[in-house]
Amino acid sequence: MKKLMVTFLILIVTGCGPSAINVKTSFEQARASYDKLMTINPEPLDTQGYRIYMTKAKSSYDHGDYQDAEKYAEQARQQADNAYTSLEQLKANFKNLLEATRSKMNNLLVPSQYALHTFFSAQSAYQNARYREASSLLEEASKKLDIDTQTDFTKSITVFVPDNLKTRFKNNVPLFSFLGNDFKLHKQIGSIKGPAEVDFVNQFFLNENFSYFHIKSDKLNIDGWVYPQFVVKGKIKEVK
Repeated sequence: MKKLMVTFLILIVTGCGPSAINVKTSFEQARASYDKLMTINPEPLDTQGYRIYMTKAKSSYDHGDYQDAEKYAEQARQQADNAYTSLEQLKANFKNLLEATRSKMNNLLVPSQYALHTFFSAQSAYQNARYREASSLLEEASKKLDIDTQTDFTKSITVFVPDNLKTRFKNNVPLFSFLGNDFKLHKQIGSIKGPAEVDFVNQFFLNENFSYFHIKSDKLNIDGWVYPQFVVKGKIKEVK
């Protein structure tokens, strides 16, 4: 009688365990989470947890251990979901810091070349889905720009027409109303007879070697944007 009871209990426990069909469903759910993760271009580190647990799940399944196979497949799914959430948060944080850092950079007349290079390197890393590297570089650029802000006291620039453009512009520097979404200057609103000293408002860097300048002058009654080839940073007595 006792033997019959033991056999009966074993059958009950065995019957309550996951079936091969249930395990395959867990595998499919894990794979779906992995496929979702792959849509945001993860790095190998981001998929490591998923790969480890899926390897364990497949090994357990092949050995008929469906209970462990289901458990590991569920852990693999969780790893993929967690990695997706972390990466999405990392990307969101990067975008927020990117605009704040860009603002610091554009408000400086003379940001350091190191800060500029690091900022655009971060942007490049992000575009190539190297999110952790991008975030690290951007934080470094932001800290360097904070230091640059403490030492950048120049707010005056001189606009003039260089010799190679005098045939076309004579001594008149074209002044534009705004910088468009196409990253070009639009709507010429006048010109400035150069050389003329004006106040620096801010600038917009397209890359580490090129930026448009927003200038104004209460004395000349102007407020607009100029191309960098017409700009000398700081006050100068004579333009050659």
